[in-house]
Order: sequence, then C-alpha cells, then structure tokens
Amino acid sequence: MVDAGLTHGGFYAHFSSRAELVAEAIGAALRETLNSLSEAVAKVPEGEGLEAFINAYLNSLHRDRPDRGCAGAALVEEVAREPAEVRRPFTVGIEAIVSVLADQLPPGGSEAERMNRAFGVFSLLMGALQLSRSVDDAGKSSAILQSGRLEALSLARLRWS
Repeated sequence: MVDAGLTHGGFYAHFSSRAELVAEAIGAALRETLNSLSEAVAKVPEGEGLEAFINAYLNSLHRDRPDRGCAGAALVEEVAREPAEVRRPFTVGIEAIVSVLADQLPPGGSEAERMNRAFGVFSLLMGALQLSRSVDDAGKSSAILQSGRLEALSLARLRWS
C-alpha cells in the first residue's frame, strides 16, 4: 500500500464492506488461475490440452507453493462459510476454469454433460491437490499427485453415453 501511495484507511475506503474486499480478492485470484491454466493449454498442440491442463494443475510446484497456486484449492473451506456476496465471484471463477477444462474434453456429450464431467474432473484435481499438501510423507504426496493425474485423465476420457 505504501508503494501505491495509500494508507490502510485509504485502501479500505475503496470497498463498502469486508465482504466486498474479499469478493474482489477472490475474483482476482481465480482469474490468475484461469489465465495460468489457459496459457498451459494454449502452449500445446491441439488435442493435448487436456493433459496440459491436468499436468499444470497437479504438479509438485503447485503443491509446494499454495501461495502462488489456485485460490480455489487454498480457500474452498473458508469460502463455504462466507455470505453469497463472496461465494458468487468464487462460483464465477471456478465455472470459468471448469469451462476451459470442458473445452479440452474428448468430442461428444451435450454442453451440460461436458460441464458436469469437467466439474467432476476438476473436483478430483482440487481434492488431490489438497490431499497431497496435507500428508506428511513426500513419497505419498507425490503418489497422490500421480494417481490424481491418471484418474482425472481416465474420468475425462470416459465414453459419452
């Protein structure tokens, strides 16, 4: 805030409430995650975006640097306790990320089916990331990341009914 020429009071005056401040911060953080995952997909040849997305999300660097990783994984439990005003930008941000994932799924399925599957895959990714951060054994943590990647790919590649 000093670098921006603001005092604490001057900064907080830009927001009508704590919830508005938190909502803005969550929205900005999830946009960073969206941009990072979108870049990972854009860097690979067509048809390799699914693996690129999954590998960009579930890796040791992301596990080891939660401060630079997905705000969704870092804040999901806290956001669940917040008012709708805060949960709304979280929902919008997660939906945008999941939409990028849905676009990488194999051909087929309706738009709703693709989004549902992408939410399932992303839930698996987020859970595996959180679990890998929580265990006290480096080998188990790495194994969780690896199995999470494999299972996410398996789920993503299921035949459309």
